[in-house]
Amino acid sequence: MNYYFDEFGWLSPDQIEGRHTEIAPPETALSDGYAWNFTGFEWVAAQVQQPAAVVPQIVITKIASDKPTASLIEGVSVATVPEGATLTVTAELRNAATGDVLPMSDTFRMPLHASDGRERVILATMKDGRLSVSVPLRESGVWEISETGINRNIPEENRMQFAGLQLFVVINWGV
Repeated sequence: MNYYFDEFGWLSPDQIEGRHTEIAPPETALSDGYAWNFTGFEWVAAQVQQPAAVVPQIVITKIASDKPTASLIEGVSVATVPEGATLTVTAELRNAATGDVLPMSDTFRMPLHASDGRERVILATMKDGRLSVSVPLRESGVWEISETGINRNIPEENRMQFAGLQLFVVINWGV
């Protein structure tokens, strides 16, 4: 009787051409996380390495304002803009471990919270892992988009990491 193994030596229920042995694996039951692996001479109990889970992370790549007097610092998720400005935020959905862009397309809500309790909701549309949202900032205040906010009402397995974005919308700009 032949016992089959895959290209990495793991015992396989499938008949794989050229990957078999007549040596039977032990009949001993293995604990979770272990499987039989053929070394070329014998079967050994080896721990199965589970692939690392992909943790999506929203990374802001650019912040721009339609008002030239806005204070925007590249690489910092904080902006100071005059009341009435429209802020455009560009971001990517990346694998937190590798930094690779995750080619996902979807639409989701991004709650924008003010420090005084006001809330606005931005609809963000992502295409191939990239998104751009334009937000008219008509009311002064300190506004924030947070990781907690974007993950609200989302199942745990679909949640995203996000460093956040803080906006200072000021009145009497330049006076």
